[in-house]
Amino acid sequence: DKELNKDFAGKYNNWNIGQLIYQQVDPSSPGFDAAAQNPGRAVINALWDFSDVPSFGAWNKEVNFAREMPSNVKVHPAVIDKGRAAVSIECKIKGVKRATCIFWLDAGLKEVGIDWEIDKEHVREAEELLVAFPFDLGKPQFRGDINGVPFTPDDDQLPGTVRDWFPVRNWIDVSDGDYGVTLVPIDAPLMQLGGITTAKGWENLQPEGPNMMSWALNNHWIVNFKASQGGLIPLRYRITTHKGKVDDATADRWATEVMHPPIVMRDYIRKINETSGSFMSLKSGTGANIFAKRAMDGKGIIMRIHSAKREKQTVELDVKNLGYKSAEKVSPTEESLGEAKIDLSSGVLRVEVKPSEYLSLKLS
Repeated sequence: DKELNKDFAGKYNNWNIGQLIYQQVDPSSPGFDAAAQNPGRAVINALWDFSDVPSFGAWNKEVNFAREMPSNVKVHPAVIDKGRAAVSIECKIKGVKRATCIFWLDAGLKEVGIDWEIDKEHVREAEELLVAFPFDLGKPQFRGDINGVPFTPDDDQLPGTVRDWFPVRNWIDVSDGDYGVTLVPIDAPLMQLGGITTAKGWENLQPEGPNMMSWALNNHWIVNFKASQGGLIPLRYRITTHKGKVDDATADRWATEVMHPPIVMRDYIRKINETSGSFMSLKSGTGANIFAKRAMDGKGIIMRIHSAKREKQTVELDVKNLGYKSAEKVSPTEESLGEAKIDLSSGVLRVEVKPSEYLSLKLS
């Protein structure tokens, strides 16, 4: 980061940012029976009968893992073209026919892109593919967008809930209080924090360091999924850096823009005189993300407001160019909640939004 004059790139087990790691159960694990069907999966899952177990199954914590690193790595010459600097690589790794990646940096954007394309073989025995994101920071503090709510591991978790992986909606962050890194795992929402944590079964997070591991692929489960994962699989990631602790609203806005890029279309026949304009704009509301869609009944539009803040706030939107006369709160399935309608004659939509709320409104 030139502005902060800091190199954020770190190492974990001598792995670099964006590196692939392939992991399987090592035959040296206690209870490994090579003659059994899917012996690795049998070792990972300590309890196959979930019927009388309060925790609904359990990991076997006594598992040894074997790891494979990429081989035959080919780095192509760097290219700078049309505002983008990029380096592409090809490599081989166990369980994958072919793996290619582009590391890129665009002018005017404070973000780094890492785009893998994995041509995955079908493997029925238990396996994992991870992507490493180690950073040069002090004692790690993790925070992320878990199911739409800014979340701190341990602090925001009930006893007995999972620490081995975290389901990321849009962003995950690690900082040491002075500096930090925010990551958007576009195609791979499961993250392991602090290092590889498969089958740790921790009651509290015990990070090895400021590392974030994308748990990109695994087939450990014994229900509701195919036994193998194969074909072309994209794994795209975006990284940005910041000073101090992460600001939830800033991280959420950046990640939302990454996850929902604009679709640009050409207007071949101009039908209005104005050369620019907007349908609506945010007048006030920190960390408020606005989404809109056509109402299912075809009458008006549905506007969804998501507040990334964990405190109540007022959100104001300039909606005069939309031309609607009123708005009402509706359920996520677009059913009226029976509350008084909001007058839009002033061209301003003003609503109170609860902490981390998703609020749905129908404009008509």
